[in-house]
Amino acid sequence: MGSEKQRAVLRSFLVHLDRDTRYTLMLHYVDQLTPREISMVLDRSYAWVMDTLTRLEDEVRQLIPHSAPATVAPAPAPAPAREPAAAWFNDRHRLLSFD
Repeated sequence: MGSEKQRAVLRSFLVHLDRDTRYTLMLHYVDQLTPREISMVLDRSYAWVMDTLTRLEDEVRQLIPHSAPATVAPAPAPAPAREPAAAWFNDRHRLLSFD
């Protein structure tokens, strides 16, 4: 599967996820938050976050069977200081809304 087709499949997959599931995915792989941090941001249990990440990884592997396991390389520079939670969450909500 070509990279353009993979992106289209993944975008279609993301659009159909519920809000908290989509946020979990983006917070973990884009913002590199830990499952514990995600559980606090979304006010969900740690177990829910872990189950969701595991399920999403399995679903993506089924969509793109020849892809490597979903991993994110560590950031080359230290992360900047954290924004206040409300401002950070509102900004992410605006960016992740597909409506």
